[in-house]
Amino acid sequence: MENQLKESWILAPHMLETSYLYNKASQLMWPHSVSISIVNAALSLEILFKSFHAQITGNENELNEKYRFNSKVVKRGSAHDLLDLFNALPEDIKSQFDSSFTVDILTKYRSTFVGERYIYELSAIGGGTGALMDIASRLIDKTVQIYRKRGCTDPWVVNYPKV
Repeated sequence: MENQLKESWILAPHMLETSYLYNKASQLMWPHSVSISIVNAALSLEILFKSFHAQITGNENELNEKYRFNSKVVKRGSAHDLLDLFNALPEDIKSQFDSSFTVDILTKYRSTFVGERYIYELSAIGGGTGALMDIASRLIDKTVQIYRKRGCTDPWVVNYPKV
């Protein structure tokens, strides 16, 4: 089974694809609502980071494989904190994702999904940068490369970026 290699983490291609779709939604939303775009990019990164601590819960090795995030890898209450999720990545992955720019942006936008998702609230951001989108795109690309090196045969991974 492709998901059961001798690694500290499993392949979770459906989560990777979902992360990509939220980032794509972020890109499409940018000209219409920067705030909604940024929240979608944050959710894309959250799902990507959580995919490295996923456990299969159903439909194993199928296109719609189901997962559960092992929340024990982060402190209580920080399951949406981008910086905490990044810091909880397996070291072999984190070292490939790490850059001072990435860490700076994740620090700045660490609570975006929780704090900014309701754009009609007074505390919500009114503008921003495409940096989260750019980071999500770069890390999704890198994750696809990692999956391919591990021999992932999921059709979405195989066909990326022509998906």
